[in-house]
Amino acid sequence: MEPAPTDFEALMDRVRSGCQDAARQLFDLYGDHVRRIVRRDLDRTMRRQYDSTDFAQSVWASFFHTPADKYNFPNPESLVAFLTRVARYKVIEKMRQRHTQKNDIRRERSLDDLLPTQDAAERMAGDTPTPSQFAIADEHWEQLTANLPPHHLRILELLRDGYSQTEIANATKIPIKQIQRLIRWLRDKVDLP
Repeated sequence: MEPAPTDFEALMDRVRSGCQDAARQLFDLYGDHVRRIVRRDLDRTMRRQYDSTDFAQSVWASFFHTPADKYNFPNPESLVAFLTRVARYKVIEKMRQRHTQKNDIRRERSLDDLLPTQDAAERMAGDTPTPSQFAIADEHWEQLTANLPPHHLRILELLRDGYSQTEIANATKIPIKQIQRLIRWLRDKVDLP
């Protein structure tokens, strides 16, 4: 039940003054109006991804972040009209964002449609190692470098960081032949090609 005009003015005065109870009462009175507008205007394809409550909360957040002197609504109908416009603009803006080429909702496909084929599963695999692969690599590194002299460890660290054998020889002043022998020895030790 909507408040009488004098009650509405008193409620809006309390809202403008920052009263939390008045804000809650306003939300309770007009929240359903906002949700109905969002549900009516939200495109069917977007309903799977967006909840009308999220839009309604966004509308109320915008309303309450507006400076209090802007709450000049002479009657409940003008408030509902304002909230309706804000809700529509929020839905339209989200639809525009989602229908740009990058976010075009029509380009989205269900994972269930993609995963049955081996090719799709391979396309979805990431190029970056998983956390468990990092952990395994760290464990292998510890095993490989255990008990190595410091200059051998330095050579391996530089190799791991992507330096060439020539760059390592220049940086460490160790002959390149010695670096190559170390690499051969390590390959034999861990059975690398």
